[in-house]
Amino acid sequence: MVPCKDCNEGEMKRILAIIVLYRLPAEQSRAFHSLSHLLRDSEISTEAIEIMICDNSPNVQAPPVGFAGVYLHDSQNPGLAKHYNMALETAVAKGIGWLMLLDQDTTITSGYIAEALDLSESLVEDKTIVALVPKLIERGKVQSPHRPPTLRYPTPLNTALYGATSEKLHVYNSGAVLRVEALSAIGGFPDNFPLDYLDHATFHNLQLRGGRLFLLRAMLEHELSSNQSEMLCHSSLLPRQQSVLVAERTYYRLYGTPLQRTYHRLRLLRMIYKYMKAGEWRKAFYCLRLAL
Repeated sequence: MVPCKDCNEGEMKRILAIIVLYRLPAEQSRAFHSLSHLLRDSEISTEAIEIMICDNSPNVQAPPVGFAGVYLHDSQNPGLAKHYNMALETAVAKGIGWLMLLDQDTTITSGYIAEALDLSESLVEDKTIVALVPKLIERGKVQSPHRPPTLRYPTPLNTALYGATSEKLHVYNSGAVLRVEALSAIGGFPDNFPLDYLDHATFHNLQLRGGRLFLLRAMLEHELSSNQSEMLCHSSLLPRQQSVLVAERTYYRLYGTPLQRTYHRLRLLRMIYKYMKAGEWRKAFYCLRLAL
């Protein structure tokens, strides 16, 4: 780990935002660029939000010019759980009540920041609310949050949904603002999901204890790495695709109901049929191994 030499403690903040980078300078990250721009334009936001950057790139990259927060580099690329738990420890040590998780490809908006700041203050005493959750949009479709998949993958969530909900939902990491106290109560982010399905496992554990989510009005543009064309069109499953499938199987084995595990196996069988029909035998064989 290589910390930024210019880091300072500063005054107590309300939200610690952690941005995880991979093979991308911070200045080219949509998340850092949009968030830092919004903070520069708002004294209230600057006083309330602290940024922490964790860089998993193979080569050391210089921190952004003028950046005074924590900048850590780890060329071993440990994924997300390790960095998120470090951010959680930092938030606890500094008395910061909320942790904002940001992927590098999420674009932050002023409306999202305004909601996060308002609700992190107004809901501070309502301990049943464990996370503030925006809607992540890719190509006009809501990707997160979504209801648990059945035989088919989930349909988009209605963008009009707003407010506290007790409905059990699957949530992606980026844009979620999690209550530090609730995260500490479940032991932090589960390290047996270093990257893929970390979000689903974490939110499962938060909601299992009775925690409720607060759905924001904010909709954020977000690019899913698993939907990138070079991954979808490759003749065989790439290591990241294999990682997703293995993590999905692990998730349902640990947390799924018998019916959910059955649904998962049937979805795998459907994938196998699709790959066999397309003549993609290596993909089909890999999925068959997971289904058995």
